[in-house]
Amino acid sequence: MVANFLFASSISAIQGNAQAFGSISQNIANATTPGHKEQRTRFNDLVVDAQRLPGNSFPALRGTDTFLRRNVRQEGTIEFSQNNFHLTLSGRGFFVVNDSLDGSGETLLTDSGQLQRRVVNVGGQEQVFLADNVGNFVQGFPFDLASNSFTVSDNAAGLQPIRLDAGSGVFQASATTTASINANLNPDETVGNSFNFGFTIFDGTGSADGVLDRRTINASFTKSANFNEWTLNFSGTDATVTAPAAGTTVTFNADGTINTPQNLTLAVNWANPTATTNFTLDLRNVNSFAPNNVLVETRSDGFEEGELASTSFNEAGEIIGIFSNGQTRPLSKIAVGDVVNPELLAPRTDTHFALSGLNGPLQIFEADISGRARFVPNSLETSNVDLGEELVNIIEVQRAYSSAATTLRTVEEMLEVATDLKR
Repeated sequence: MVANFLFASSISAIQGNAQAFGSISQNIANATTPGHKEQRTRFNDLVVDAQRLPGNSFPALRGTDTFLRRNVRQEGTIEFSQNNFHLTLSGRGFFVVNDSLDGSGETLLTDSGQLQRRVVNVGGQEQVFLADNVGNFVQGFPFDLASNSFTVSDNAAGLQPIRLDAGSGVFQASATTTASINANLNPDETVGNSFNFGFTIFDGTGSADGVLDRRTINASFTKSANFNEWTLNFSGTDATVTAPAAGTTVTFNADGTINTPQNLTLAVNWANPTATTNFTLDLRNVNSFAPNNVLVETRSDGFEEGELASTSFNEAGEIIGIFSNGQTRPLSKIAVGDVVNPELLAPRTDTHFALSGLNGPLQIFEADISGRARFVPNSLETSNVDLGEELVNIIEVQRAYSSAATTLRTVEEMLEVATDLKR
């Protein structure tokens, strides 16, 4: 029995250092993997108490045990990228991901911001969601249009996957409320001649009616017999301008600036679909100088209904939707998860970790509100492995392994001598 324990120290040392070599190999292999956390084989004890083994009367002879520890807290360097789906989470916390779309799978934490689109068939329809580098669904706080805010939850069950396809939502149309004309009218124009042009407004009815929201109102300035005076009339296709119902007299000052009116309130009744658009037309930039009639520009607010065209991230972790009508709004906000003792998270892959029951409860928060973290768009956090340090570790472990092997040979030789003496 004593002879068996004579081999225990050297054999356990050889096994432990072999595991240490495995950890070093894994680190070197993932030195360029974004979000990879360095792992290290640690040794529990050089001497194991006999009390741990019932009936063991030979203390101090069992050698050592090992365990794996990951340097989860240490961040890798930030490298900037041209990929809009690369995102670094700098500070405390991790991306929260789930391997099931409905959230019924395992909740995992990762620092790998190598995000991508993942296409999923949902009820016979293809939908696109934000996923991590291995296809897990990134979890976030959804944006509520009614309250114009994010629906924030402090637990993983309240998070949702982030949908990115055009069917995830539209930017509702908005009717024109103000418009303006910047033009010049020739004061020497022949009486009775007209200067005609159109300007765009939006009826705000949306695309469900099958009619484009973008409409054209025609403006016609006709020179009157009075000096510095014109008559302004409006018309529209499939529309009736009910206000002003008749022509409006426009007069100019001696210096060429407009006198009256400074602005007009227009009401337009559309035939298809049946709707009315009321807006204010600003005429303050209409002037009267020789020698030509010139339209400089027209402007109007409002916009058509828009579909999601692309997305971008900001430092708060918000996914900003860019719509086909040129408008933008938040779609969702990436949630950040953290635990009290991340070093005791259970590794699932080289970059992903699960709760182990030893690291404390999962805390869910917003990066910008808490001040504990921030997002860096168009960048990736690299592995926190230091190749120079790994080379040093190889030398140390190799020496320890060699020493353990020498010890094993020495014990073997001692036993051979003892056996020979007995004979």
